[in-house]
Amino acid sequence: MNAVTAVKAYSFIDNVALVEQATPHQLVTLLMRSANQRLAQALKSVEQNDISAKSEHLSKALDIFNYLSVCVEPQQGGEDLSENLLNLYAYMKNRILHANLHHDAAPLIEIKSLLMELETGWQAISGSDQNV
Repeated sequence: MNAVTAVKAYSFIDNVALVEQATPHQLVTLLMRSANQRLAQALKSVEQNDISAKSEHLSKALDIFNYLSVCVEPQQGGEDLSENLLNLYAYMKNRILHANLHHDAAPLIEIKSLLMELETGWQAISGSDQNV
């Protein structure tokens, strides 16, 4: 992915300079962190009963998970790992939809926990295995 494509694709990440200089592995990390920030903002919006802001933040989080799903490459980690990752992203997207529909914070807390665990695992990948 070239820098221009990356900037467009990762427009939900605030710092364009980070995107332009990031490796594919770092871009996934940035996306996970951005999703986590959006979920935190959505949680705050649920607490404040701000339905409009909650929906906006969850929509951005969904966009990020959709993009992460598209970026999964079965040839890089094996089909089982890729399938599990896609299933996890699908689960998180379903929980986001549930949280949005029911104005419920519990699924967002669950997703944040799953995402933190996923990011920790992603960070543990060695340099030779850093492909998406």
